[in-house]
Amino acid sequence: MRTTMKKNFPKPTRRALRRGSVALLPCLLSFLVPSVSWADSLTGELAPRVITTNGELLEAKAGSYGDLFPGGTQLAATTPVLALDIRPQEGPGGRLLIPGTGDARVEEGAIAIFEPAAEAADETLLLLWQSLSSDGSLRQIRGVGVRRGNAGLEWSEVFTVRDATGQALELTAAPQLAITRQELSQEVATQAFDVRHTLVHLLWEGEAGAVMYSAVVWVEGVYVGFNPVFDLSAEYLVAADGASGTAPPNLPPSLLQAPHLEVAEGGTSLRLTFGNATSGRVGNLLIDAVPLAHGVLGDLVRDEVFEHADSFDPGELNGFVDKFRAGVVIIGRNFNYHPAVVEYVSSRVGNWILDNGETYGYEEFVGLGEDARDLTIGLTQSVYASTVEDPAAPGSNLVELDLSGLFGGTTADQPGQLLSFQVTADLAMPEIGDGEVSMLASNDGQRILISWLAADGSRLHYLESHLDGSWSEAKSIALHGDLTPSQAERLLRAKLQ
Repeated sequence: MRTTMKKNFPKPTRRALRRGSVALLPCLLSFLVPSVSWADSLTGELAPRVITTNGELLEAKAGSYGDLFPGGTQLAATTPVLALDIRPQEGPGGRLLIPGTGDARVEEGAIAIFEPAAEAADETLLLLWQSLSSDGSLRQIRGVGVRRGNAGLEWSEVFTVRDATGQALELTAAPQLAITRQELSQEVATQAFDVRHTLVHLLWEGEAGAVMYSAVVWVEGVYVGFNPVFDLSAEYLVAADGASGTAPPNLPPSLLQAPHLEVAEGGTSLRLTFGNATSGRVGNLLIDAVPLAHGVLGDLVRDEVFEHADSFDPGELNGFVDKFRAGVVIIGRNFNYHPAVVEYVSSRVGNWILDNGETYGYEEFVGLGEDARDLTIGLTQSVYASTVEDPAAPGSNLVELDLSGLFGGTTADQPGQLLSFQVTADLAMPEIGDGEVSMLASNDGQRILISWLAADGSRLHYLESHLDGSWSEAKSIALHGDLTPSQAERLLRAKLQ
């Protein structure tokens, strides 16, 4: 199932990308840093400090205006603000007040994300932070970009992370987060350039224990202005028959409050393990930022279906499919896709049309093209050993952030950002103790290990799931001075993998 997310939600339209206008090179970068809680990020991979290409140290600091800017007169001395320290390789550094701070809200937990560029003037620093209400009960996610520029630093407008309806996200607790970056090399005529997407994946607890997820997207260092927000517990790990399940009667609340987000093996996906209180299920969900090149190929295949609309006859599909396959081969040649990938896609999608085209008929011809696009993306993902093999499979969902209106609508062929969601484990919740809980998943996402600390802290109990959906008997590890709970969890993680 595919969903398209865009401001104002207009009906998705065919892209302006045409044969010969853009050559897509098979140069794709996609990596993730380990997921951490927002608080942990201040000392981990996601931090308030970065080093630029020329060796400058940039660091965001939180504090009162008086402490960070002694003698300053712009704000009251007690006003909470964020500042950016710039420490070059040589010579004196400087400190700047970060725009968007200094109001009645309390700013904390700034994270710096450096975006390199071919030209030094185009390098960008993205700053993201939590902005707390005066009583600390609600927090927004705010950010700003600063570009080096030729004539000095250039600040973007300060933004507040918003959902697709335009409402600012208001969280009651700090989220977990991870970063994905993707680059797609393109050629237009004789000029080469890169399209760069940076995604910050956020996970937090919503009302009544709901597991909430969102992806904040920058394109070329510019926040796109909206991002989808998903209640994962409403969409995934629901009872098989669609009805509410039943959670164990002595289920500890900590099991529902312990969703675990981490980078999947290979560094291209997020693995989320969580419990669903409504259905009484626990499981694992793979969230994949689909490589941009795969989405573009899907668009081209969909357009090729539409290109031969006049030849479509639900009762006699061979002629239509022959033209479609020939067109896909030309696409591969013109857009520099690997011939083996093109042959695989044209064969599999062509066969799928032969098997299903009559079911769609004339009335659902547009749907045939859209589903051929989704199938192409799934097939391309499987060729490159990613996690999504069939977007139409049960428990799978493909979501597109349509970016064709970005930068005032001047980039009609801007590739959309695709996110895929796939359930890899779905089990009944086991009965466990009421100590502090953590959940882990195997590398393939099909097995889960749940551990909990004994009330007196002397043992770490755990149980594991089996591929048939059952659970092992509870076991435990004795803790002592040389074996802490965190060390025991690392042993369990190694055992699970």
